Amino acid sequence: MHVSGEQHLHLPTLHVLASVISIANLLGLCVFAYFNVYLPQLPMPWIGLAYLPQVLLLYNGYAAMTTMSEEYVANQPLRAALSRKDGWLVTMLLVALLGPDPFILLCRLRLPPLGATLSKTAEQQLVFWGAGLHFMQDAPVLACNLMLHSRLGARWDVMSRVLLALSAASLSFNLIWHLVRMISIKPDDDTPELSRSLTSTGLTPVRRTKTLRKIDTAKYVGLNPGIIGNMASMYEA
Repeated sequence: MHVSGEQHLHLPTLHVLASVISIANLLGLCVFAYFNVYLPQLPMPWIGLAYLPQVLLLYNGYAAMTTMSEEYVANQPLRAALSRKDGWLVTMLLVALLGPDPFILLCRLRLPPLGATLSKTAEQQLVFWGAGLHFMQDAPVLACNLMLHSRLGARWDVMSRVLLALSAASLSFNLIWHLVRMISIKPDDDTPELSRSLTSTGLTPVRRTKTLRKIDTAKYVGLNPGIIGNMASMYEA
């Protein structure tokens, strides 16, 4: 019997709570940017908050794209799961725009029934991108929200208070959650599915690098010197 897993206990309740805070924080910012910033046509630089939700959607999409591009190459069970012709891939793309935390939670819930899991390396990279949201979203929004009501004398309406509470929750609970996860996730303890998929093809599992450019893709398509030599001989003939 071979038992494998994370060294530290993963608490699903805390992960769900972090994902709910992340989604609510983004949606709250969208409502605040439209009704409290865009419609009143606030002067510069406050009007810049109206474009922050679009920037965050691009940030979340880029985080998922860069992480899953490398994961798709190295994780054969994941390629099989993503080849399904159903609404799963569309759901995955839409959830990825909501942030790394909901995306990780969806992968943890949806991939195991399909026979695949994210590697620890990919999950650690997504957690790193999630921690970056505290600098891209939480800190600027919290500062602008406080300065907007102190300097311009704006009224503290319901949406302003809700966004203040969501920013504080993200900078407290979610920040601690991301730090704990970055420390607890060990890329060396990668999923056994990845090792078995490489071993079944006659290849030796290797530790993946941080970027897609450094991956030797020949190891995943099964090319060997004999095949390459035969192809060269045919070309010369």
